[in-house]
Amino acid sequence: MDNDRLILYIVTDLIFCLTPGPATMVTVGHVLGGGLRAAVGPVAGIHVGNWIWFALSGLGLIALVTAYPDAYAALRWAGVAYLLWTGARMWLRAGGWRQARERRGGFWNGFGDGLAVHMSNPKALIFYAAFVPQFIDPSGSIASQVLILAGVTLVTESIGMGTYALLAAGANRFAVGRDWNRLLGRVSGSVMILVALVMAWLNGHGLTGP
Repeated sequence: MDNDRLILYIVTDLIFCLTPGPATMVTVGHVLGGGLRAAVGPVAGIHVGNWIWFALSGLGLIALVTAYPDAYAALRWAGVAYLLWTGARMWLRAGGWRQARERRGGFWNGFGDGLAVHMSNPKALIFYAAFVPQFIDPSGSIASQVLILAGVTLVTESIGMGTYALLAAGANRFAVGRDWNRLLGRVSGSVMILVALVMAWLNGHGLTGP
């Protein structure tokens, strides 16, 4: 992989990561109710989802995923259901939401949400099937290039998610200072429900493959 191609990927991927999407909304939803540290779980889940997609891409298994659209559609709808359930639970537990979430384990709850939204987003399949291969030189080592691109995405994704997490943390501190815990819980739950509806809309518009 030449330097020009790598620089182009870095710039393009950073633009993608700074553009708000379902993953951003999941991160913001958790931060609004739990503060900045609540971003660790969803961001970790998103990173793991990225590495899974890169592994599938590097092993040539993206074609296998697209060859079985019904199985992938089932995965996507399961992700939508999970996110909808999470949002409804957050909304219903508003007020005592903060304590309830600490008992459940904030990191793993957020991790599951981040992983679910990234693995069930049909746009992710399009990204890794059509976009990433353009930056891989077939004459070089595929594995090493995939690892380089995955490392770059780890950084760009962290920058994108971190930017929105910091903005949401500011809103969180403002609301907590005025004892708006119930409002925070309901806003967080509403954001998660909105993510589920966005994912359902994407799934319902024929995005069963690249």
